Amino acid sequence: MGISPSSSLYQDFLENYKSDPSNKAVAIARNKHTKKIKKDGPKWGIGFDWPTMSAARNTAMEECQDGLSVNYECLIIIENTNIIYSFAKLQNDIQVANSNKNDAASSNIDDDELKLRLIKLKELLDDGLITQDQYQVKSSEILDSL
Repeated sequence: MGISPSSSLYQDFLENYKSDPSNKAVAIARNKHTKKIKKDGPKWGIGFDWPTMSAARNTAMEECQDGLSVNYECLIIIENTNIIYSFAKLQNDIQVANSNKNDAASSNIDDDELKLRLIKLKELLDDGLITQDQYQVKSSEILDSL
C-alpha cells in the first residue's frame, strides 16, 4: 500500500475530512518485522478536531493500537493535509526489513500461523499426547518467536 498524494487512503482522508478544523491525524498499522501494511483491511485510527496536534496524534495512535496484535505497530502517516510517512519511506523500511536475514524466522510467522500452532499444541495436551511441562516449553518457544 502506497502513501502518496494520489493514494486512495490520502484522497479519502482529504475528501471526508477537508472541512474539519485543523489538528487531525491518521495512523496505520504495519507488521513490526516486515514493515508491510496489510492490503486487505488495514487497521488504522484517526484523530480530528482536537485543540492541539499532539492530542490528534495521540487519539489516532490509540485508536489504531486498540486490539492490535503484538506483531503490529502503528505510525502516523498524515497530519492535517501533509503526508508524514511517505511511500518512499515505506518502501525503504520494507527493503531494510527484507535485508535483515537475522529476523527472517520471526517475520515468516504471521498471526494466523501462530494461533494455529498454539491451538494444535493445546489439542495435543488435551488429548493426553504431551505433558503439561512439554506444553509449557513448546508454547513458550512459539511465543518467543514473535
